[in-house]
Amino acid sequence: MGFPFGNVCDLLDDLEKGKGRASAVAIQKWFKAHQGAFRNPRFDGCALLSTLLPEKRPDRVYGIQEARLTRIFGRAQGLGRKNLAELREWKKPGATKDLADKIEEFLRTVGR
Repeated sequence: MGFPFGNVCDLLDDLEKGKGRASAVAIQKWFKAHQGAFRNPRFDGCALLSTLLPEKRPDRVYGIQEARLTRIFGRAQGLGRKNLAELREWKKPGATKDLADKIEEFLRTVGR
């Protein structure tokens, strides 16, 4: 049974907003809200734990840094020079957005 990634994103959004005790409460509420899905025999608990705790995966790849990831994304999306230059704005001093923000912004604007 698939577990919607949006549900994981909801938890991560709640954790980003909270601190300390609020985070613990958010985690408890989230697990309680989705306990029905977790009890389904077809639920893949390993996939959820791998998503929530990627640092625990033995096969995690650490070699891709931001500059290389920018090139990979640009190539995968078939970006031209103009769009690629815009994507690389995250590297400029004083930039308010990181690479992930720029990629998200790009994907929203092109409707992909």
